[in-house]
Amino acid sequence: DDHPKEIWADKRIQIWTPNLPGYGQSEGRASLKSLPNVLDAVFAKLQNTAGKRPILISGFSLGAVGSLYLAARNPVAGLVLRNPPPLREVIVGRFGWWKLGLGAKLVATQVPRELDCIANAARIKAPAIFIMSRKDRVVPPIYQDRVGTGLQYDAGTRLFTAACASCHYNGGKGLNPLRPDLALNSTVHLDDPTNLIRVILYGIA
Repeated sequence: DDHPKEIWADKRIQIWTPNLPGYGQSEGRASLKSLPNVLDAVFAKLQNTAGKRPILISGFSLGAVGSLYLAARNPVAGLVLRNPPPLREVIVGRFGWWKLGLGAKLVATQVPRELDCIANAARIKAPAIFIMSRKDRVVPPIYQDRVGTGLQYDAGTRLFTAACASCHYNGGKGLNPLRPDLALNSTVHLDDPTNLIRVILYGIA
């Protein structure tokens, strides 16, 4: 898998990777209950360092849980998430058969509500790329899909937000001839998209 610094090799970027207590080889006790506070502290420091520069969050599996938590509560430029697990649903769905599900349900109640991936996805307004691994045995696709369907925007809205809004602004109402109004532009609403495609590809001569 490519590291973000390899994907954006032509960009000047700074990558932050939180070393969460108790995970990997870090010291301390791993705890989902303490995760929101740790993430808040890291993001506050990151925001202070970044200033007005854009912040993009990337996360894989459990890292995606934290990424969704932060993006639902803070201004970010975008997200790249892989295999995001809705923890409560995965725990009950995959292990609920054992002892009538009592143990799984008890464990699921220990997951902080702030880390509800489905609810957090519904609160996100930034453009996001969700990478779903269809052969993931830990977080089966059916659970990953539940997070994806929580997103507020449809595909067209997210594409506009990611590729067009930086110039034409949300709502497509531009400001000047260099950033024209799209909301009431007849070219955008023509049945034949030829002119619009030419403008996108070659600009206005």
